[in-house]
Amino acid sequence: MGTGASGSNGSFTAVVTVPSHALALGGHPVVANDGTNSASATFTEVQPTLAFIGGTAACNAAAGFASGTNIFLNVPAPAGGLLVTLTGANSSVGLDSPTVTIPAGETALLSTMNFKGIGSVSGTATIGASATSTGGVVWTPTSKPVTLVGATILLYTGSGSFPVNTSDLFQVYATVSTASCGSIKALTDLPLTITTSPEASESEPATIPAGSYLSTTGPTSPHPSYFSVLGVSVGTATITITVPAIGASGSFNVGITP
Repeated sequence: MGTGASGSNGSFTAVVTVPSHALALGGHPVVANDGTNSASATFTEVQPTLAFIGGTAACNAAAGFASGTNIFLNVPAPAGGLLVTLTGANSSVGLDSPTVTIPAGETALLSTMNFKGIGSVSGTATIGASATSTGGVVWTPTSKPVTLVGATILLYTGSGSFPVNTSDLFQVYATVSTASCGSIKALTDLPLTITTSPEASESEPATIPAGSYLSTTGPTSPHPSYFSVLGVSVGTATITITVPAIGASGSFNVGITP
């Protein structure tokens, strides 16, 4: 994709604009003069290229969630934007949309929800990105291997303890523990099954709602995944969270103080 070249000598200025890909890749000297003064510069033609965040390194998506990734360009998107086509979906790893558009002048599309974990937790896919812009300019494509894994269920426990005979609120969230493709979003409502040891009792059900973006900081507002626990006796209570729809679970200890 070409850019203008300019140079100056005294009060003389020359500006040269070359259509994209009108020249071979690499540097091209440009010399202009007005009969008295001259100006020179080097025009550089570069190959437009697509890239995922993390390059072509493999990443993990969570079963039951959509996972986001960023797409980067080495030069700004052309006028009218750049339509990027995504391929590689299968019965395990789907695509939130088969295409995304990077606005004109931008060099990145951030937090795009691209991958959907729709199969078993052992599924894999290689997601590709390609684009051809106005004038038939073909961008260098890219691809990223995606492995479907089980989500890790976490519980925000605040200070980690609360007094007996009082209630405390807890919040459930999910993440991908290693090599995540990005933030994750619940595809459907995910009801939670919550059990406690005798030191405490759970008083209300909770659900991770469809569309919630989840990370190590918890889901977006509002927070229907909050639930209340009553401290029954002094000691250490174990709270077990299960998400039957995706086969994920986790157990957590909280202190019940006098």
